[in-house]
Amino acid sequence: MDGFVKFCMNTIESLKKNWIRRPKRFIEAVDLQKDVGFAAKVFKTSLFIQSSEKPFYTCIIKVPNKEGYEKLMANMQGAENQGKQNDDSYMDEHLGIHNNECNFYEHFRNLSEFPVPKVFYSEKYDPANKQNGMIFMEDLSEVAKAQGFVQSLKIDQVKKLVDILASFHAYQLSQSNAEWHGVLKKSQTESDAHQEIIKSIQNVEANNNSLYAKQIGELENTFFNQKSMVYFVEGICKELGSPAVDLARLLVTSVDAEVRRELETFIFEYYIEKLTEAMKKPPEFDAGKFKTAYEFAFINQCTAVMMLPPYFQVLSQDASDERKPVYEAQIAKLEVRARLAIEDAIKIAKKHKEHWAIKL
Repeated sequence: MDGFVKFCMNTIESLKKNWIRRPKRFIEAVDLQKDVGFAAKVFKTSLFIQSSEKPFYTCIIKVPNKEGYEKLMANMQGAENQGKQNDDSYMDEHLGIHNNECNFYEHFRNLSEFPVPKVFYSEKYDPANKQNGMIFMEDLSEVAKAQGFVQSLKIDQVKKLVDILASFHAYQLSQSNAEWHGVLKKSQTESDAHQEIIKSIQNVEANNNSLYAKQIGELENTFFNQKSMVYFVEGICKELGSPAVDLARLLVTSVDAEVRRELETFIFEYYIEKLTEAMKKPPEFDAGKFKTAYEFAFINQCTAVMMLPPYFQVLSQDASDERKPVYEAQIAKLEVRARLAIEDAIKIAKKHKEHWAIKL
């Protein structure tokens, strides 16, 4: 935190000459997620002059939320998993999400190809050096609107996001020895991660009235049997890297199933068209290979969409009687999105069974 204090002091010193004749100032920080943030707490921080009701400056401060994560997991996965959730190494792995975000902004925040908020200061989570981690960034609330998980993106919105992703991917694919290569390795899926994914899905299902029992059972049978472990052969995904994962995360978690399925009839060709425009030459893979990589990534991303209904169930526990019917409707909508995603994942797993290998 010392680095952030120095940054603030230097900033204040540079502005001091303009503040000499002004009245007293004060600061207000509002928790935008009202103590329900999953991986982070996000505060809108406003600077006021005493005589004014409107702040003369606002920013966003984002910090890792270990306590919130532990509370959420306790509610979602039950008391039998408490030991794991409170284990320091497990929490450190989770809080690595924050460090990945810091790395991302460090390497990509100045790209014209990829619009991101301005980041004025970032500090990684490092308990050994008494760093709790934080990101001090631009407040976009006056010029943009955040869209939650419940409301589905529309086709035109997805196409606009794919335009931006294609431009960003074109930049990445054109860099042969970039300094950021290998920096975000922790975000990659290890070969045994799918076994852990199935376990986490089972935990959610067991504490969620067997919501996905039929689909999860069929998906698990595709991956595992009593004497062997099935693991994913990432041939095509390794060839393409993250572009297909980016698209899968977008479509699986943020789009209702009927919209997603409509997009899947043309979005791969659309992406290749936009990527070719941005690169000013055709990429080394075509729409067919990209679609196959997307389908592999789709299976992995099902975990995220299945976590959403129980996450909202936890949020609804403290809701007022007036708000509970709203949460119930939101949960029902997300359950349909998740159930249809699992059904599609089963079809994909069976379609590509030749890409699965048995390891005794």
